[in-house]
Amino acid sequence: MLNSAQIKELFEKEAVAFLEWEGVPIYRAIELFGIEAVDAGMDEKEGETLYCGYKIEGGYIAWHLLYKGFRKAATYANAEEIKRICIEKELAGKETRAKFDRIGITQQKAKLTILRAKPDKGRKHA
Repeated sequence: MLNSAQIKELFEKEAVAFLEWEGVPIYRAIELFGIEAVDAGMDEKEGETLYCGYKIEGGYIAWHLLYKGFRKAATYANAEEIKRICIEKELAGKETRAKFDRIGITQQKAKLTILRAKPDKGRKHA
């Protein structure tokens, strides 16, 4: 699993130049995080740009994740790893959910907390 500093460092190490912006080629992002994570990293909402393509002769498009898409893919990969560990340790069962419910933490509340969190607007990539 990667924290924010590690994600930024990895992006800076793996990114290549495309005109005025930098991005990690899709093939490399898949090698790092897996295809499902990269698919999540390319799932744009209105008004956000997570990936771009650079078209060259012959119609080939060099697709790449911008920083925000790379971070989203890394986040997905982190969540998948947490899920795998919880299942492996049998922490994802009914007993755990019952414990969370007893202390007032539900998936809906957790989801709302995540949605309300404001992203770091100090960093601008791509």
